Amino acid sequence: MAVSPFSLLMAVLWSSVFILLLFCLRKSTRFLSITGVGPLLFLAGGIVLRCFFPVEIPYFTQVIGLRGVVASVFRVLKAPLGIGSFLVLDVIWLLWIVGTLLLLGRFTWRYWRFSRRLRAYEPLEEGEIWEAASKTARRLGVPSPKLIQTSSIDTPQVTGFFKPVVLLPVFPYTEEEQDYVLLHELTHWKNHDLWVKLCVELLCDCFWWNPLVYLLKKDLSRVLEMKCDAAILQGKSQEEASVYEEVLLKTLVFTQNSQKENFVPFTVLELASSDSKAVLQRIQLIMKRKPRCQNKLALAALGLEFSLLLLVSYSFLVQPAYDPPSSEMSMGGQATVIDPSNTYLRDNKDGTYSLYQNGKEVEGDVEKEGAAVLLQQGFELRS
Repeated sequence: MAVSPFSLLMAVLWSSVFILLLFCLRKSTRFLSITGVGPLLFLAGGIVLRCFFPVEIPYFTQVIGLRGVVASVFRVLKAPLGIGSFLVLDVIWLLWIVGTLLLLGRFTWRYWRFSRRLRAYEPLEEGEIWEAASKTARRLGVPSPKLIQTSSIDTPQVTGFFKPVVLLPVFPYTEEEQDYVLLHELTHWKNHDLWVKLCVELLCDCFWWNPLVYLLKKDLSRVLEMKCDAAILQGKSQEEASVYEEVLLKTLVFTQNSQKENFVPFTVLELASSDSKAVLQRIQLIMKRKPRCQNKLALAALGLEFSLLLLVSYSFLVQPAYDPPSSEMSMGGQATVIDPSNTYLRDNKDGTYSLYQNGKEVEGDVEKEGAAVLLQQGFELRS
């Protein structure tokens, strides 16, 4: 498998298409009430895979050469800057790398500052809330959480990649509502949702210049909340579901009327954010909940469609195509045809390749990208 600027470009284009598809499906409450969030999580996994593995698959990925605008743009990117041997494309790579390193550094610094701030709080180690949290943790099979109650936040949150830390606002939940709050946050931790958010945060830092990755970040956060709601209410009665709805509504009203500073969003998962549309959609799904048709055949068909779409995204690669001048196409005044039957490559061990036709070396070296295209088309590489 090989990675080239063209395969990276295809990864960005396809992942952008998948992000827009995820956005449209996530907005459809009717679709979610029928299928649940499983297909969306599968699609999100495909987006992450497509971004972090922008490869060309030997003997599978086919090259499609395009002329016109595509070739003209690439010709500009390969143009020298007049500063040493730097090309326009080299500057773009440099800006990308520097931007990624700066954002990763900011992420690390902010998380360190957040962790330091958490250590300054005195945790709850006794009382009814602490006992309820310990009981819920045992029921879910997770470590007993560290509880911090603070007036600095307006919605319950969970953080901690290796041990759960539950942050509770100073808010008059009833005992039953408090149990649901703790169950919600610890269910997030049990399902490793914080690691999912971390993965998406890294994706945003690496592809910071693509605005659609921030749309993915927002939508996936909402999907994780829906998944958590479904897990909590599985097997629950309508009366119990109504209590859970009340918890969400109370928290939404509290966050709407509060001007308090919340903790760093990429390291926590909240019970209910100030985004009223997102919370109301969750409540609609709870009200419509029923033994979801969970038509396994339909879900399998949907999963197969997404898998085929992902496979198609690896099946072809767009590259610029040029019409070479006649001087490069002729030898001794006669036109020649270059194909795998009479031409092969030799590695010069310096990043370039020599082209041999009918046993004779063709003048001019072939760059690595061009050699990769020829090898994909069946040209032989000899030592």
